[in-house]
Amino acid sequence: MQHNIAEIKVLAAEVTDKRGITRIGRREAPVDVNALGKIALASRPQIEHLLMTLLAGMGADYFERQLYLCRREIEHRTTQI
Repeated sequence: MQHNIAEIKVLAAEVTDKRGITRIGRREAPVDVNALGKIALASRPQIEHLLMTLLAGMGADYFERQLYLCRREIEHRTTQI
């Protein structure tokens, strides 16, 4: 099942909220479209970076673990089996 970008954004917000990760924004991944050929340009995926911050009092190792668990859950929930 293909997920649209709006569904992915909602899912990412839900998962990061559940793990206590604060989102501070997002940005489109930089791409030099002039370096892409016709086929690559036509099939180029939309990629955005989700920007998050380490909260005061949250250890770096704990934060990294939560980020990993967020990524795994999002992958699991968006991948067909």
